[in-house]
Amino acid sequence: MKKSKVYFTPIDDSKDINELKSAFGKIITQSGLLNNVGEGEFTAIKLHFGEEDTDGYVNPRAIKVLVDAIKKKNAKPFLTDTNVLYKGMRSNAVDHLNLAYSHGFGYETTGAPLIIADGIFGENEKSFSVKGHHLTSIKTAAPIQYFDNMISVAHCTGHMNTGYAGALKNICMGFASRAGKQIQHTSTKPTINGDKCVLCKRCMDLCPENAIIEKNGKAFIDKKKCTGCSECIIACFKHFAVNISWSEGIRLSQEKMVEYALGILSQIKNKVFFNFAVHVTSDCDCMPKSEVIADNIGILASADPVALDKASHDLILAKMGKDGFKDRYPEADCKRMFEYAGQMGLGNMEYILQKI
Repeated sequence: MKKSKVYFTPIDDSKDINELKSAFGKIITQSGLLNNVGEGEFTAIKLHFGEEDTDGYVNPRAIKVLVDAIKKKNAKPFLTDTNVLYKGMRSNAVDHLNLAYSHGFGYETTGAPLIIADGIFGENEKSFSVKGHHLTSIKTAAPIQYFDNMISVAHCTGHMNTGYAGALKNICMGFASRAGKQIQHTSTKPTINGDKCVLCKRCMDLCPENAIIEKNGKAFIDKKKCTGCSECIIACFKHFAVNISWSEGIRLSQEKMVEYALGILSQIKNKVFFNFAVHVTSDCDCMPKSEVIADNIGILASADPVALDKASHDLILAKMGKDGFKDRYPEADCKRMFEYAGQMGLGNMEYILQKI
């Protein structure tokens, strides 16, 4: 199989916004990946706007560089994401928008409108067929059927289900409806480590299914009610008292995520993917106070999300000198996700890295 091309622009100081904007502009222009964006076309820029008490999201002032490049083609760019399963500022569109604006993603900064694609409460959903080994249909935000172009801008991080998260994760979870997110998570159900639980009740307060109760002075998860959304893991970031039985479902969850990405991307004519390998944290941007495990690597871009994620992962490991993702989540091996994505025709693990 012919190797996929991945473009790479290094970054010396990710906190220098002028350097970040310059690097992003360079890779946008010299990669030529926006050449197929046409006049008047609705062009979704898929982002993660962060969560409360996080700062790992891509700087909105850098996003304006992409918005301006799309506008030069007389296309119609907009920023977008979907609501999440767990309780918090991203569980409904009103709070989600307020959070995004508070993080600088307003029109005055980015030059583009911001749309939460699945509606106020996640009700704007549509099912699409997919030829997967586990799934025959997927549930996503309904508007993806109208996107002429989709541009993924992902911040590379660690993740409890995939080990590493980048372009694929940005699409499969990011465009899934709430029901779709649940379907991807349902095979990984957590338990409470009683030795670490201090019964702070934060997990009880934030569980969207009220599946956590007090039992014998500790939190207890009712697996019949649990949907596997993983909100309790995020809630317990101070004590790490929530455990995932990885052997029961992590591989299945990863493969369902790939099938979601396959189904979503099949609905969109033109796709482009950018990964920001800067301020790389051990956990995803939903989790507060994550440890920075690598920084100042660069921006990568490709038309192939699998090659892009593989190249990003390789560069991050080289920067760390070890696999810091496995240190955090030893059983969540992203390589299986890459391999399965390749098998399903989403892309190629073999790549040529072209430095810009």
